[in-house]
Amino acid sequence: MDLDQRLGPVDKLPAPLAAVRRAIAAADNPTRVRRWLRASTAGHVLAGLADGTIALTHDALDTHADGDRGIDYLRALLVASGALPAEDRTIHRFEDFARHQMDAVTDAGDRTALAGWLRWQILPRLRLRAESGKPMAYSANNARRAFRQASHLLAALADRDRNLKTCRQTDIDDWFSTSGHSVWQVRPFLTWAMTRGHVSAGVSIPATPPRTLRPVLDDAARWIMARQLVTDTTLNDADRVAGALLVLYGQPLTRIAAITTGDIHHSSDGTTIVELGGHPVPLHEPFVTLICQLPHRDTQGMSDQLDRTGWLFPGRHADRHISPNALGVRLRRIGIEARLMRNSARAQLATEIPPALLGEILGVNATTATRWAALTAGNWTDYVAASVSTRSGD
Repeated sequence: MDLDQRLGPVDKLPAPLAAVRRAIAAADNPTRVRRWLRASTAGHVLAGLADGTIALTHDALDTHADGDRGIDYLRALLVASGALPAEDRTIHRFEDFARHQMDAVTDAGDRTALAGWLRWQILPRLRLRAESGKPMAYSANNARRAFRQASHLLAALADRDRNLKTCRQTDIDDWFSTSGHSVWQVRPFLTWAMTRGHVSAGVSIPATPPRTLRPVLDDAARWIMARQLVTDTTLNDADRVAGALLVLYGQPLTRIAAITTGDIHHSSDGTTIVELGGHPVPLHEPFVTLICQLPHRDTQGMSDQLDRTGWLFPGRHADRHISPNALGVRLRRIGIEARLMRNSARAQLATEIPPALLGEILGVNATTATRWAALTAGNWTDYVAASVSTRSGD
């Protein structure tokens, strides 16, 4: 099926779709494009947009989405081409995810509790953050993980022929006895459900275990990787830059993935910094040269024909950066385990610089920076005393 068959003649096409048509025609894999046009829901919706049977609006696309990632991809093409206005769809995507999670909950009472938590706790917080103009990716990812764990807990109770109203303390204790930090992400849901009478009386939540420093690499192993990022020119430039920000500065993938070309600043004295979540991080060669050459595109699909909105690490969708998970997979291929390396970098930095400066470099608050210093035995007593003395003398 060619473009004229699916979208009609060029001279009959609605003007807003012209750029999308050009992007489709210029893609480097015609066979895949034809299959996408012919067989996917997105292809059928695009045809409806072309002949006017489907309105060119976000709401109209929403009615056809139903969790279909192809519609998400089409929406990104339409936004990047200017056919649709840009909107932060983070909350919409989360709501879609939450609906699918709730559909899997078999007990009506449990589903009501989960829906209430979504309506009265999670969504208001996400909307408040969106209205304040703050970045949404990290908060949405945390909400997604917590909601997924809550639905997993309800599934685990159902496997025992129990629900929130009939569960026993042993059921809750067994859940939290599972190894790993993720099981504790269900705590906010259980706390909310208990205060609203959704959980059987007498059941309590175990105390959160004290935080300990997660496994870290020794500093020598970390510097071996750093040296490879500096010297190995066979590595992808984008991977070297992302790896350096992780290995040297302990930056989270959520911040690295969202860097734009506008976050790179060059001063008259020759220094270069990258803004990460509002915090300046200095760069040195060879990473200054490498970052100035980004973004690179390894393919020439439909999305690649459109404006990439300045993302340093473009994603699969035309209007979005690479996802933190996808970036983590790329780094893993060159031997960098993101969480382990980030913790290692932060642990080492916490032994070398005071928490206030550590917070600036890592982009974390003072409490978090101080906790890292304490966990790594960083002794900043003199620094704190000096700071207090200075303030009292002002």
